[in-house]
Amino acid sequence: MCIDYRKSNQKLVVKDKFPLPLIEDVLDTLQEAKVYSTLDLRNGFFHVDVDEDCRKYTSFIVPDGQFEFNKVPFGLSTSPGVFQRYVFQVYLEILHGKESVI
Repeated sequence: MCIDYRKSNQKLVVKDKFPLPLIEDVLDTLQEAKVYSTLDLRNGFFHVDVDEDCRKYTSFIVPDGQFEFNKVPFGLSTSPGVFQRYVFQVYLEILHGKESVI
C-alpha cells in the first residue's frame, strides 16, 4: 500500500527539521566507549508513536474502511525529523549511562 501525503505535506504548519549531529561530534563522544553496537533502522519509523491528537492527519481510506497510523508513517514531511529526534534522545540516554532498549 502506498499513501500520497503530498497535499497533507503542503498544509503542515510546523515543519520539523531536526538536524543530524555532526559526525565529528559523534566520533569524539564515542572515542572512549567500551561497547559498540549497530542498529538496523530499516523499519525505524514504525517504532515511534504518533501523538493521539495527530493521528487523524495520517488517516487513509481503503475498501475495508478508514484507518489512522499509530506509528510514524513514511511519506509525511515531518517523519524524518521526528525519527531523528527519537534516535537522538535514545543516543543521549545511552551516553548518560541510562539503559535504553528499542
